[in-house]
Amino acid sequence: MSARDVNDVIYSTLRDRGLAADRAGQMTVVLQSALTAAGYVIERDWQTMETAPRDRISMLLTRASLVPVFGWWHRGQWRHGPKGTPIFPTHWRPLPTPPQEATDDAK
Repeated sequence: MSARDVNDVIYSTLRDRGLAADRAGQMTVVLQSALTAAGYVIERDWQTMETAPRDRISMLLTRASLVPVFGWWHRGQWRHGPKGTPIFPTHWRPLPTPPQEATDDAK
C-alpha cells in the first residue's frame, strides 16, 4: 500500500466516523506520526489543503511551481516567515522526521 493510499484510508475512515475535515486532517498527521514511531516508513505525499491540520502545527506549504515554505495556520490564515506573512497555499505535507544522532555503536 502506497503512502497516498495509507493517508486516504486514514482520512476517509475518520471522515466516515463524523470528524470534520480539519480535525480528520489533524488526526491523520497524529496517526502517521504514531506509525512512524512504531517503525513504519511512510513517505508523505503532498496533500490538498482540505486535509491540512489547522492547529498551528508547522508543515511545508506550497502552490504549484513554487518552492515549498515552512508554514502554519494562525488567526484564520496560512502564514509563513518570521513575521507570519499570510500565504495562499494549495498543498501541504508534514515536516520530515529529523535524522537520528549516531550512537557509539553506529560510529
